[in-house]
This record gives sequence, C-alpha cells and structure tokens, in this order.
Amino acid sequence: MVLMLVRPSMISDLKKINFTGGNFIYSMWLGYQKEPAMVRLLNFARERDMEYHYMHTSGHAPLQTLKKLVDALQPKEVIPIHTFYPNEYHALGIKVKCLNDGDIYLG
Repeated sequence: MVLMLVRPSMISDLKKINFTGGNFIYSMWLGYQKEPAMVRLLNFARERDMEYHYMHTSGHAPLQTLKKLVDALQPKEVIPIHTFYPNEYHALGIKVKCLNDGDIYLG
C-alpha cells in the first residue's frame, strides 16, 4: 500500500507511475474543485479508476495522531514533509527517511 500526498502541479510526476485503482482522498475546501488545475487532477484520478473520498481537514496533525496513522497503516517507513521538526518522527517507532527539498527518493 502506498500513501502519497499530492497537489495538482504534480500530475506530470504521477503520470510517470503506471498505476490504476486505489483511493483518492480530497481534504481541501470543495470550492477548489472548480479550479482548472484541480479539475485536471480529479479527472486524472477518475481515469485511473481511483475511488473518491471527501474528508476535510485543516491544520497540522500532532505526533500522537500521526502515530495512530502509522499503527493503522503499518508502513515500512515514513518520509516527513511540510514540518519544522522532521526528527521528531523517530518517536513513531518506525524507520524515518528525511529528505531535503529537491531530493529524489526511489524507495
């Protein structure tokens, strides 16, 4: 299982990955779905038979919440993004891979 956080600007990267199926979780204001870039991302997900789910959220998840996510998904490793404290992720009890902006990760 793979969990990816993406933005509409990342469609070209996603097209390089040959995949179908999976879940598409949309967690932003519904009004953004009318913007052309988001329409393209939603169409991309539909074309790849991804199941759409709407779950609005805001703010940043505390470490305890991330621990619940890790426990539920049981990933092999976690890559912290959009955080000032990536080293705190080691408290999750799982392998953590910290990347710098622009780093390429091939898993």
